[in-house]
Formats: sequence, structure tokens, C-alpha cells
Amino acid sequence: MLAVDGALCAFGCGRVGIKMLKSGNPICAEWPSQCPVMRGRNSLGSRGKNPFSNRPHPRGMAGKVPWNRGLTWEQMFGDEEAGRMRGVARANARRAQEVLRSSPDVEARRREKLAEEARRRGLGRYREGSGRGRKGRYRGYWCDSSYELAFVIYALDQGMAFERNWQAFPYTYAGRQRAWIPDFRLTDGTYLEIKGYASPQAAAKFGVFPHGLIVVRRENMQFVFDYVVQTYGKTFTRLYE
Repeated sequence: MLAVDGALCAFGCGRVGIKMLKSGNPICAEWPSQCPVMRGRNSLGSRGKNPFSNRPHPRGMAGKVPWNRGLTWEQMFGDEEAGRMRGVARANARRAQEVLRSSPDVEARRREKLAEEARRRGLGRYREGSGRGRKGRYRGYWCDSSYELAFVIYALDQGMAFERNWQAFPYTYAGRQRAWIPDFRLTDGTYLEIKGYASPQAAAKFGVFPHGLIVVRRENMQFVFDYVVQTYGKTFTRLYE
């Protein structure tokens, strides 16, 4: 390649050329495949296709069960290394949460990006297993976290009548129409939401909710956890079916 001075890339990306191809065309990158326009053209034919579908695995592993399937970190790496890896993972998670808490703009952009991807893929509404906590089914009730499980255990043991809620309710936040599905519904028509943290988006949900609503903060559930732990032990999440 020859040097070029000031000419725009000949492939139409609008960037300044830094090299001259032997054909006499200036290009904005070291190689044609690095130009965004050329990269887009070259990917059209292979987009959505598995590039390895017709190739044998280089180590002959196609169709074989991975050696570490079903193994814990302790089994794979030993207790000491597994402990170190978990410590690193927890530290990284704490740092990420601190960044999100300290910058509402970053958190808003993250949520908007997730929402756009969900809309593009046709996702949404309540799905079992979509929560962030430890989840499972207990006596026919789906629970998305250990907090919900503790509530369900306590409510059933105390004879409270309730059901899992599946109905979505509209609300507006950050200029967009959204939908929210409260956790549970009591027999008198009151809805119950177990909420771990306050946020402007949660306030927007609760402010326009058209029915009776009980918001149970996790810090107010200590008596529920005391009952469940005393009755079933600290490992009560093993009660999941």
C-alpha cells in the first residue's frame, strides 16, 4: 500500500483515507476488511448463518459432552481457586452496582438499551424465571426470589388466601409507555408487591396504579424470615419443588 494525503475513503464511509491501495483507491484503514462500509458489504452474505456448520471441529469435539458439564467450580478448580474466583465475581458485581447507583444517567441508559432489545426481539410480560433472585416453584406457586418464597411459605402457613398475579398494568416512565405486573393478588382485590429497593421508576408504577396496593419492603420482612428460618431452617430455598 502507498501513502495518501487528505483524500476520503473510496468505499463511501466518509472517513479520511490513510492508505492508498495498489488500485489507486484511498482507504480509511490498514486493510479493506477494516473499513465499516466494506465490513458491512462482506457480512451481508453470511449474516444469520453459522460459519462453522460445514466445518469439522478442529479438535474433533463435535457432538461430545463437555468435560466440565454439571461440575461445580470446586470440582473443576479446587476449593481455594473456586473461592478466589467467587471473590473476584462478587467484587466486580459490587463495583458495577456502585457505578449504577452513583450515576442515574448510566442506569437509565442501561435500562433503555435492555428495553430496546426486548422490543426488537418481541420480549416482555411476565415469564417464570425472569427475575434476578433464586427462583423456583413451591406448592404450585412460582417464586422469583427467596423473598417471594419466604412470603409464600409464611402466607400459606398462616392461612392467607392469595394468588400469583399475571395481569399487567400500564404506566409511563421516561416518556415511554410501559407495563408492570405486581407480584401477588389478595382475595379482596388488593395487590401485593415485594420490592427490594426504591427507584423513580417504581414510584411511577405505584403512582398510577388503579387498585389497592401493598408494597412490602424487604427490610420490613424480618418477621417473615424469622418465622421461616425457625420453622424450616436457613436453607429453606431447598423447599423448591
